[in-house]
Amino acid sequence: MKFIIAARAYNHKSNGCVALHRLADMLNRTGHTAHVLFFEGHGSETQWYYSTNQELYCPEFKYIHLNASNLDAKALISDAIVVYPEIISGNPLNSGRVVRYYLNGEGIIKKGVMVNPSPHDFVLSWSEIYHERPHFILDYELGDPVDHEQAGLVSRVLDCTYIGKGEKYLKCHVIPGTTEITRTHPAEKLDYINLVRRTRFIYLWDSVSAVFGDAVLYGALPVMMTYLPFGRERCTYLSIEGIDLPQPSPVLSLDRLDSQYQQYRKKYLSQRVRSLDDYENKVKTFAGLVDRHFFA
Repeated sequence: MKFIIAARAYNHKSNGCVALHRLADMLNRTGHTAHVLFFEGHGSETQWYYSTNQELYCPEFKYIHLNASNLDAKALISDAIVVYPEIISGNPLNSGRVVRYYLNGEGIIKKGVMVNPSPHDFVLSWSEIYHERPHFILDYELGDPVDHEQAGLVSRVLDCTYIGKGEKYLKCHVIPGTTEITRTHPAEKLDYINLVRRTRFIYLWDSVSAVFGDAVLYGALPVMMTYLPFGRERCTYLSIEGIDLPQPSPVLSLDRLDSQYQQYRKKYLSQRVRSLDDYENKVKTFAGLVDRHFFA
């Protein structure tokens, strides 16, 4: 099957962006053809373009590029399955076969933007949090191969703040004495990783962010400043196999906090390994369901 994945330029700090590029990568690795078509804007106000500029792609992923000089957009889309993220309204590419990938709740990333799907669309969701009745759930833990050996909290020297999408839900601020992490700073991925590896606490205003997983992966403790927009009970990653993510407390020493955090981190990373190992099978299942949905 041929897929067109609607995505923004690759950004390792954006869960949704990584998920779309990762889907293209795995479809290409499992015998399908998946092209990435870039967009700017959101809702129905979108601008579309194709590029072979390698800066827009993830260097570790497999892409199948088109000859942009001979690109016939109508012919490209006519026999393809188009995958839209939930921030796209309607069907701006006029595809006859549409997959809606809910990488967040409807109207969360772009307030008030409704998906407006067709009843014939295939509904894919990252989580049951984002859509109550999807045809399939396709998720995985984001990030590099798991490295369990990281310095404990007691030996770390920095604290950071990440606001991200938190500013959409409430008034946020950079915690005094901390370094702010943004989607563009540090600009280079290696610099970002090295910063997180030296960080003790990351004060997190965005409860649904790749930064949470990066923090745990590289040994920093995410300090949850809010559980909006879904609420703590729906943030299932905060408790793994009965072990809760600990949070700083005046009555909890740093040594004790670190001990509790390492127990949580061990369970979280084990779950992450299982999720990464199973991703290929999940994509194969997704492709089979899409084939039956549109071609049976």
